[in-house]
Amino acid sequence: MDESLGLVPPGSVGEIVVGGPGVGRGYVGRPGLTAAVFVPDPFGEPGGRLYRTGDLGRYTADGQIEFLGRRDLQVKILGQRVELEEVEAVLRGHPGVLAAAVSVHRRQLVGHVVLAGTVMPDREYVAARLPAVAVPAVLVAVEALPMTAGGKLDRRALAEPPEL
Repeated sequence: MDESLGLVPPGSVGEIVVGGPGVGRGYVGRPGLTAAVFVPDPFGEPGGRLYRTGDLGRYTADGQIEFLGRRDLQVKILGQRVELEEVEAVLRGHPGVLAAAVSVHRRQLVGHVVLAGTVMPDREYVAARLPAVAVPAVLVAVEALPMTAGGKLDRRALAEPPEL
């Protein structure tokens, strides 16, 4: 589906949305998140809900759904969801960091940081602020973060560190 929950044509990229009797009614105690991802089903029974997975996909010519990645920056590490932007925010909160980006290499998180001076954050700094699964395996100082021609972070160009 597209952003407005309209169907996209076969072969076009859209968000994978799940509906039917097996879809939950929401997240317990998280009304804001529930409202964002459990939306009214415009095609089903009144009161039915659709679950917005955050996954991108498209129908192939033979009717299969091809997974193409995420529409957000959520990844799974050891079966647990990790929001890369949350890890980046913690790294940017360190007084010695000007900019930060997080990538995944060999199923491990890697923190890429542009330093304001010579003080590098350590894993303990991150571990004190995030769950263990969200702590990068390696923190790497870089001179600058790679950017696309449009001025956005080029995540694909974040190099795998030799320490992995």
